[in-house]
Amino acid sequence: MRLKEVLEEKHKKAKVLAQEIGADEPMISKFANYKCLHIPVQMEKICESLDCQISDIYQDEEIYYKQAHKNLFCRC
Repeated sequence: MRLKEVLEEKHKKAKVLAQEIGADEPMISKFANYKCLHIPVQMEKICESLDCQISDIYQDEEIYYKQAHKNLFCRC
């Protein structure tokens, strides 16, 4: 997990990131320290806020993320 490093690279504080994604600073700390995993919507907001990709934060062996298909549940 490189969330702390990416925050430093982007010169952004965890408190600011938390405000931008609608979370609180302790939650960002929990993400960064593997105390909990964020939901995909939060991950997308984190990446948007930091202008990065998921692969910039997680290495391939750490987590597998796949965006859900919009038509996953269709009424045919």
